Amino acid sequence: MSLPFDHLVIKVDDLEKATQTFTASGFVVTKGGVHKGGFSENALVMFKDGSFLELLSIRKGVKPFLLKLYSKTRAFRSLKYSKKWGLFHRFYDRALSLPEGVTDFCVLSADIKADLTRINDGGLFVTKPMAAARKKPDGKKINWQMASTLLTELPFIRGPYSAPSSPSDEATAHKNGITVIKSITLLALDFKEMMRNLTTLLNQEPRQNPADEDKEARYIIGSTTLILKKSSENDLLIKKLRSKGLGVFGIEWEFGTNGSQVESDFSNLHGLVVL
Repeated sequence: MSLPFDHLVIKVDDLEKATQTFTASGFVVTKGGVHKGGFSENALVMFKDGSFLELLSIRKGVKPFLLKLYSKTRAFRSLKYSKKWGLFHRFYDRALSLPEGVTDFCVLSADIKADLTRINDGGLFVTKPMAAARKKPDGKKINWQMASTLLTELPFIRGPYSAPSSPSDEATAHKNGITVIKSITLLALDFKEMMRNLTTLLNQEPRQNPADEDKEARYIIGSTTLILKKSSENDLLIKKLRSKGLGVFGIEWEFGTNGSQVESDFSNLHGLVVL
């Protein structure tokens, strides 16, 4: 089974301000809670298919301050290629060093142990599962596992929540009429290698037009289409993305019958690029 799109991570400097910005753009924003360890917290923009945008913010305090200091050391950087700690490095390096904007994206696995075995057997090195948790505003705690390849332009993988639930109708009734993320566009310098890796990771063959087979490939990941496009060394955008280890370029919305793009402004969503 192919892995569907789960969520897009958008780092924000001020969670309250970001919540106000997304609300003003017609989204329903739901408080997410504080992650295990107390370093970060989030708010969620949820869609009807269960996918979501995660507005992620690093909290104030001694622990985040010390982690920022540690992130500048050689010891922290050495974790990047560790099977045990590679995912930890991926998350916190991006959260601590990158400006506001998209820092990551995730696909969902119904059986993360089986999928990690499949991906490893397919030739992609994957980190060990990392336990994660979040305490919701109502005091309830949810747990899950995550893993990632060491190619940070690829999505990471999340296993099921310990207390799975479907988003409420109220949480997905966005005034701007958006129902899901229609597409996510990735840029690649080595197009064929990236396509092979995505094929292995997602467990899905790409859909291609014969006329564009060397420069574009599409994967249907749930309600969202992942569009891989070939770029070049002269492309300033991909230079910027690659310098940060990122692949996500921009997204496209899917609108329902209750709203339209004309009615909302998506030009300043804390670094999120809307195509």
